[in-house]
Amino acid sequence: GRIIRFDQGVTVFPGNMALGISGNRKFAFQQGMISALELRELGININLAPVLDVLTDSYNPGITIRSFGSHPFIVASLGVSLIEGMQSSGVSATAKHFPGKGAATMDAHVDLPTIDLPYEAIRTHLYPFIKAIEAGVDLVMSSHVVYSSLDSLPATFSHNIIYHLLRKELGFKGIIISDDLEMGAIGRHYAIEDAVVKCVMAGHNMVLICSNREYQERGFNSLVEAYKSGGLRTSELDESTRRIETLIDKKLYQADKIKPEISGTELAKSIARCSVQISRDKKGLIPIKTDKKVVIIYPDFSSLGDHIFLEREVMEGEGLIRKYLKVPQEKMGFFKVPLEQNMYKANFLINKLEKTDLVIFFCFEAHAYSNQRHLLQAIEKKFREAIVILLGSPLDEKFIGRDVSIIKTYGFRRVQIEAVLNLLFNR
Repeated sequence: GRIIRFDQGVTVFPGNMALGISGNRKFAFQQGMISALELRELGININLAPVLDVLTDSYNPGITIRSFGSHPFIVASLGVSLIEGMQSSGVSATAKHFPGKGAATMDAHVDLPTIDLPYEAIRTHLYPFIKAIEAGVDLVMSSHVVYSSLDSLPATFSHNIIYHLLRKELGFKGIIISDDLEMGAIGRHYAIEDAVVKCVMAGHNMVLICSNREYQERGFNSLVEAYKSGGLRTSELDESTRRIETLIDKKLYQADKIKPEISGTELAKSIARCSVQISRDKKGLIPIKTDKKVVIIYPDFSSLGDHIFLEREVMEGEGLIRKYLKVPQEKMGFFKVPLEQNMYKANFLINKLEKTDLVIFFCFEAHAYSNQRHLLQAIEKKFREAIVILLGSPLDEKFIGRDVSIIKTYGFRRVQIEAVLNLLFNR
């Protein structure tokens, strides 16, 4: 996803959509294996991944590049390969977000989405989960989404979706875990005491309250009271305990002695090389000619804070780019711009660059940030030669003029930016 909780000890891979673009199941299996081995070294034996949501043509702010893509067979194939690699090395994988929230247009971290697809269309989104269950995935995570053709309640609280569909119809025998109940989709509409009880009543074996200690205590006390009063059946608690203990016993002995064929760093670079693509270059601007005066416009990520994980070199930007630069230092300008800025300031910056031959704009999530869109419009009007690097969703291409060259990265990790720079400077 966008966030990695460790700043050392783990490989920073390009992400699921990059894997999806590569189409390489061997890459996915090796990534799963390497991630598992690294996590086990840190004392972790469950990974709340991978995302098996199938994207649609609509922008999905909560998923985007976290998905393997928009084709259910590709999502299933790569997702299962990653699961198999991970679980073969002793770490349980979690297929999420059941029954699939790729069609959501609201971010569940913010508020509660509704998906109005008919059941026949939802079956398409179920396909990767069906294949993951057949492959023996250890956990399935539900989604904070209302599926109007299935229930009026969010899937988190839906006995029909969690128990009847997942447990009975699809025959999943592992652990069903909720998404974080502090997320806006639930937290804005339900008290934590009600949320945990409704979640368990729907058929969950584990409930996530990820950060707020007070909420954790209130949720725990609410469950204890519900079991004492008979609001929840103790037989179901015993069943959840049995499933969890079964998984613990499995973890004590499960771990193949297969070793990865490649280091994590080399695998991350290989995935980036296979997925970073020149999407359009009508004017033949790539690779860059050394006689041009180049200006690079790069996002200032500092406003994102803890909402995203960025490697130090990516956050800073200029040093990483100058390492790859083939043009003389005096021929390159570097400007870092806020993600949110008014149109006047965007135009002011562009007007300062009158004697520039070529502008390279590293664009981050133009769907989400209006300043990125303003800059795209201003660059198209002002410069005959421009290259846009899409750091994130490929759907941002809709905001780019037809004559502007485009490189798609499907992510914003260092290995992806290095792959872009290799293309730009023909390294």
